[in-house]
Amino acid sequence: MLKQKDFLKFFSVLVVIISSISNAFCSTEDSIKVEQFFNRLDSIYIQYGDSSMEYGIISDTIITRKNFMEIDSLFRSNLLDTTQIVNTTLNKQRPWVTRIMGINILNTASLNVLLQIGQQILSDTTENIELRKEAIYCIASSDTSETSRNILFNASQNPDLWFESMDILAQMRDNRVLTLMTDSLQSSNFINKIRAITVLGSLSDPSVYQSLAPLYNPLDSIRQQSSSPDTITQLIALQGRIITSLGGIRNQSALNFLTDKAQNGEYYFSINAIEALGELGNTNAVPVLIQIMTQPLKINPFKRLACAQALVKIGNNSPEVLGEIETAIHLATVECVEEGMVGTYIEDKMKEAFDELRNK
Repeated sequence: MLKQKDFLKFFSVLVVIISSISNAFCSTEDSIKVEQFFNRLDSIYIQYGDSSMEYGIISDTIITRKNFMEIDSLFRSNLLDTTQIVNTTLNKQRPWVTRIMGINILNTASLNVLLQIGQQILSDTTENIELRKEAIYCIASSDTSETSRNILFNASQNPDLWFESMDILAQMRDNRVLTLMTDSLQSSNFINKIRAITVLGSLSDPSVYQSLAPLYNPLDSIRQQSSSPDTITQLIALQGRIITSLGGIRNQSALNFLTDKAQNGEYYFSINAIEALGELGNTNAVPVLIQIMTQPLKINPFKRLACAQALVKIGNNSPEVLGEIETAIHLATVECVEEGMVGTYIEDKMKEAFDELRNK
């Protein structure tokens, strides 16, 4: 007859054996599930071609999305074999959209895995361009060394990879970006110009203010004189991006410009400027934000919300500021009801801002 001590030892061994068998079974079952998922993506691509990604057919297909979330959860829990997903991602025989989904799953993998995938795909000029763009983000999320920055800089010589490479290098604070993007501001190509403004905003270099701020007013003049709807739309996009970028570079010289646009700019520019003031983080913007947020005249309630969220970023959580946000919540709630807005999205978001600021 087994003694209690021997029984406990026997029971412990039995648990380990059962657990091992169970894990092996689950591992095999999960491996099959992963392959079925990728095969489904392959078949969707065969049916829809490149448009399967362009129109979101893969990401928005309910069954596929559910499967992706399940597999992603298993991977995050270390229940999947990384090798299987890496091999699928690097397999050039599979559609590029399937391989991008592989990269999306691997975004929580070890840095070495991400770097290996990124470098291998980005350096292969025969690879699909969208896949190479994803590879840029693999490298950026795993390594910011000079070697990786040089790889990204070389990739920027390809016009199709220029923007993604430059924007990541800007976020890495690579000084080579400043001169190149400042030159690109003079481009007559709308896409290149707006991308250059975006990249300079990502650089967060206060000296960029001198290049960006002077661009705004001439664009305003051109817009007022233009009769082309397309041109006007492009100019509005450029001006909005300038405002947003001025907040990102955090040059305090932009304070007066941004407060003026927040108070007096057209609605879309006003929202851009309010958000930029939050990024700027200057406490001198607080009175302006409060004045806009609590004005008794009817305004778009999204503007009140933008002010509350900007105040959270600035971080002034004095009782006075919190009290003003409460006042603004009431005003916005009334406006939402009058506008016939369904739900309480704005009210809920403003309450979230209030709680976040109060707890800072």
